[in-house]
Amino acid sequence: EWAELYADPECELPAIDVSFRDYCLAVEAAGTDEKARAYWLARLDTLPAAPELPLLAPRQGEPTRFVRRTHEVSGERWGRLKR
Repeated sequence: EWAELYADPECELPAIDVSFRDYCLAVEAAGTDEKARAYWLARLDTLPAAPELPLLAPRQGEPTRFVRRTHEVSGERWGRLKR
């Protein structure tokens, strides 16, 4: 749906026939799957560690810099997105 809206901001998406309340009730009715929970808890020690991500180290003597990036959306586009 995001891709459709990005490609054509004027496109009409189908109505959602499930409310947040419906979702909450379904989650509550499903309960927790203790068998699945036990399986994953038992696997914790055997799962691989997260990958080492490359870091760009600052040059010797230079302070670390952080850049804040922002983008503003026009009121008209925000309204279309919310609709």
